[in-house]
Amino acid sequence: MLLPRTRAARLYGAEEATEDYYCNYGVNPDYRLRLEASGLRVSGVGGEGEIRIVELPEHPFFIASLFLP
Repeated sequence: MLLPRTRAARLYGAEEATEDYYCNYGVNPDYRLRLEASGLRVSGVGGEGEIRIVELPEHPFFIASLFLP
């Protein structure tokens, strides 16, 4: 799921996307609030709410994913 009003949602032009994910790495959900408080926006999550896309809203091209787009 892509969160509304995020760069990821604008780039996809959709609210959902299906992508391949092959690794065991991920963002520890215990750190989500701390990451968001420091300015990192979670902009995409997996089916169980796990973080899959992050971005820096104030940066013109910083976006990172944990899948193969």
